[in-house]
Amino acid sequence: VTPASTMDVTAPDSGVIAAVFVREGVEVPTGAMLVRVVDRDLEREMLAAAGAVDSLSMATSRARAAQSTGTLERLEAERSAAVARFTALQSRIDGLTLRAWWTGTVTTPRVHEIEGRRVQAGDRIMRLATLDTLEARVALARAGAASVRAGQVVHLIAYGDAANPVDAVVSGVAPAGDRNRGTIEIRVPVRQSIGWRAGAT
Repeated sequence: VTPASTMDVTAPDSGVIAAVFVREGVEVPTGAMLVRVVDRDLEREMLAAAGAVDSLSMATSRARAAQSTGTLERLEAERSAAVARFTALQSRIDGLTLRAWWTGTVTTPRVHEIEGRRVQAGDRIMRLATLDTLEARVALARAGAASVRAGQVVHLIAYGDAANPVDAVVSGVAPAGDRNRGTIEIRVPVRQSIGWRAGAT
């Protein structure tokens, strides 16, 4: 049995993992902070952009006081461009604090040890899984396996709880293992609330 849904949390930009706010096995709600990545070059760019906005704001005020229409229009256009650049950089920095897209459980082993690691854009940082919904995967190779279809009812029996079989419905069928032997894999969603856990056989 494996988690049916997982979410890979990836770095949106290059930088260093400055803080990890979660631990392995912890369930986090949608929107919870998971990790913060710091990009010093990006922070320096934002400080420079903030300085440019301040300088152009003062210059615009002086031009307005002097009633210098041509200069004022030019400075206002430059200030608008500087503000847009600052806002874009601020948005990129805000995006380096990564949050959970949905409620899930942190499944990355020893996730706290990634603090201080350098990452590139697209690198996987951690993984969340929705462990309330699991997926049983069953390999079939005997006669009749090819006749299995999505939507059929199956009865699953866990070794740890043979007295309570689970009725479920096949959600998908795919080739598995040795294709020459006609082995297929069926996938069946099951609820964790019925007592099944990830890794169960």
